Amino acid sequence: MLLKNRILIILFILSIFLINCYKEKKTNRNNFLLLSSSFNSKNILKKKHLGRDLNGSNISIDLKWENPPLNTKFFALIMFDNNPFSNKFIYWAILNIPNNINNIKKNSSLVKMPINCIELNNFYGYKGYGGPNFENSEIVVELFAINNKITEINEIEFYTYQDIINIIEKYIIAKTSITGRIK
Repeated sequence: MLLKNRILIILFILSIFLINCYKEKKTNRNNFLLLSSSFNSKNILKKKHLGRDLNGSNISIDLKWENPPLNTKFFALIMFDNNPFSNKFIYWAILNIPNNINNIKKNSSLVKMPINCIELNNFYGYKGYGGPNFENSEIVVELFAINNKITEINEIEFYTYQDIINIIEKYIIAKTSITGRIK
C-alpha cells in the first residue's frame, strides 16, 4: 500500500511537470501579447492620454508585453491613428527597446524610457509621445519583436508609418497589437 501511494505521488508530480513544460513551450511560441491599462474595459483610450485639443493631459500610455519569441533582441513600437483620413498619423514611435524590457510605464516618454531606445518624432513634429487629438478615432499600438538593432535612422527626421515599417521589416520576427478608440 505504501509503495502504491509513493508511485501515485511520483506519477502525479511527473504529470504536473510535463503539463507545465508543454504550457511553457506553447506560450513561448504562439502567445506574444501586448497589454495596457490606458484603455478602459470597452477599449476606449482614457482621457489623460489624449492630446490637449481633446482636453487630455498628453500623458504617454503604459504598456506591458508577454511571451516574445525566444530570439528577440529588441522591440519597436508604433502607436498610430488608423482612420482613413489620417494616413496613419504617428502618435508615438520607439525603436531599439532592449529585449530584457517588458513594459513601459505611463508618463515615461522622454523622461523614464529604457536606456538606448530611440523615441522618434511624432505627427505633431516633436520627439516622444503626442496624445491623439481626433474624436472617434481608432488607435492602434503595434509592438514588433525584432532580431537586430536599428541603426539606419536619423532621430531628427520625421518618419511616416510606412517609412518605419520599411526600415524594420527585414528584422521583424513577430508582431502583437492593441486596438482602441477615442470617444
